[in-house]
Amino acid sequence: MLCKNNGECDKVRAALAPLFTPVKQTNSAAATAAPAATPAPPPLPTKLTPMNPWQFRFTYMVGLLIAFAYNRGYTLTFGNARTDRSCTVCGGGKRKASSLHFDGLAIDLNLFKDGKYLPATADHRELGEYWESLGGCWGGRFNDGNHYSLAYNGRK
Repeated sequence: MLCKNNGECDKVRAALAPLFTPVKQTNSAAATAAPAATPAPPPLPTKLTPMNPWQFRFTYMVGLLIAFAYNRGYTLTFGNARTDRSCTVCGGGKRKASSLHFDGLAIDLNLFKDGKYLPATADHRELGEYWESLGGCWGGRFNDGNHYSLAYNGRK
């Protein structure tokens, strides 16, 4: 379902605007260069669905989580991210019909440190606790340590 009217879409865009504020660069090259104009944030879509605001927030949170991980010496690869509902073998055939992966609100991350793969839930604890501080649900609370999601309609 799209926004019912432009006023409704404007309210959603206004609520999401803080998520799209550009971050000022602080690296040494940027510090020595002449000040550049801050780029404008990307425009939000003109046609929004009820799921869009949740997906925008989730994507923003994943970006923060990735930066947090790399700042602590971890490297990541994507495991399972968004899954098409028509896929019958996704996730090794284990994906539940209620999975937030189908809605673009969950991601599984493969964690590495010093070139070593870290698959245990305990390995993800630092990232999981940070994710929860952002308002997300960490799968380590239900024995799925590499799962990071945003609760929606009672699902984690």
